[in-house]
Amino acid sequence: MALAFGRLTGTVGVCIATSGPGVTNLVTGLATATSEGSAVLAIGGEVPLNDCVLTIGYDTIEPLRLIHEIRNVITHNTHVALDVGSHYIWTNRYCVADHARQFMVSNGQQTLGVAMPWAIAMSMLHPNDRVLSISGDGGFLFSVMELETAVREGVKFVHIIWNSNSYDMVAFQEQAAYGEESGVKLGGYDVVKLAESFGCKGYNITSASELAQVLAQAFGSDVPVIINVPVDYSRNHRLMQDVIQSYVN
Repeated sequence: MALAFGRLTGTVGVCIATSGPGVTNLVTGLATATSEGSAVLAIGGEVPLNDCVLTIGYDTIEPLRLIHEIRNVITHNTHVALDVGSHYIWTNRYCVADHARQFMVSNGQQTLGVAMPWAIAMSMLHPNDRVLSISGDGGFLFSVMELETAVREGVKFVHIIWNSNSYDMVAFQEQAAYGEESGVKLGGYDVVKLAESFGCKGYNITSASELAQVLAQAFGSDVPVIINVPVDYSRNHRLMQDVIQSYVN
């Protein structure tokens, strides 16, 4: 819109976006403006990392420990929806499915935010089964508004946020390709208050020992449950090493 406004008026178009997904979604439009020689002023918000409220004072949890706890609650009648991010690489590799089509994943299509809408649909189709969806903290923000839809429609599911305060899959691929990362940090948000504001239930995990009990409680809830887990992605570089290198783009 800013690009079109600037071209129609002969002035500089101005657009404003929030930090995280908001700023990221400006990239395509700014690329178009650059290619067309149009002037656009983009203003984005930023949150200092030391203002984040999610992981300070919490123990970060190894991905394989988290997958172990997730696998323990997946029954034959559990349907799993995976968003896009580092979490879905770990989950696809190490969380075994009981049967075909138990896991839904877009597998390389970069469809950030798809897991929770899928979970809503799964709950509608299978109201008596367990439904689990998983995303990162960035992907979660792409469809968080659908919590209102979930509550209004009376569906229930458990959604786990693998929280790294970043777009981590982009970060570790940038490190692998360029030796540094850029534009991937995210500020924090209070998952419990956010969930409750929609009429859902929210949990903050502060140590791995809490996972089993919280997951058991979550699957007994009559409303959607959002579980925030601070995750340790320090070994993500192994995800790039332990593959056929010609397949890495």
